[in-house]
Amino acid sequence: MRLTWRTRDRESKRDGGGLELDYSRYRGAYTQPLRSWERVVIGGAFADGPQGVRHDVDLRYLHLVYTYTFSVGEDRVFKGVLTRPLEVVAFAGLGRSQFAIHSQSEAPGTPLLGRETDLAGLVVGAAPRVYFTDSLASEARFAIAYLGKREDDSSLVERNSAELALVYRPVRYVELRGGYFWMRAEMAEIQNESKVSAKLRGSFLGLALNF
Repeated sequence: MRLTWRTRDRESKRDGGGLELDYSRYRGAYTQPLRSWERVVIGGAFADGPQGVRHDVDLRYLHLVYTYTFSVGEDRVFKGVLTRPLEVVAFAGLGRSQFAIHSQSEAPGTPLLGRETDLAGLVVGAAPRVYFTDSLASEARFAIAYLGKREDDSSLVERNSAELALVYRPVRYVELRGGYFWMRAEMAEIQNESKVSAKLRGSFLGLALNF
């Protein structure tokens, strides 16, 4: 779900800034291979390599960012190259995430690993979009978030994500989005010198309200 307010309409073909509030949720599973000298520590329990550790991940993510839209039209430097209207939206701001991970080791006798934590930090990204018609476009969206928590067991999550989406606007201000996403989250427990990595990918559906 994405709510966007900008100071310009796309029809005006002008650059302009605005605010974006975005909520998304990722759920999936990934098996992390461990080499013989590697260890993962989650919630005080640990698993040593060599083996694979299956992570079930539930990541809820919210961000508030400032966006700036660059419109590339026929009067710009790409004149004669582009055949469709192009926009590039750059954004930067604050993100917050609820990160839940529950893991099962392949080695017998290893305890279940699990942890849930709230994290906050910085997010930056960009989203180029090509319009086929006034109501239909394709979009690629890339974002990097560095989310941290400083307590007795300091932790840091780096979240990288990419989306390829088809965007349809049935009425003004409303966009339906669907496509394919890829997301990698790496959680580092600094005190334990442990890194847990999870990679998720799959199809998605979304709704955006643009004002």
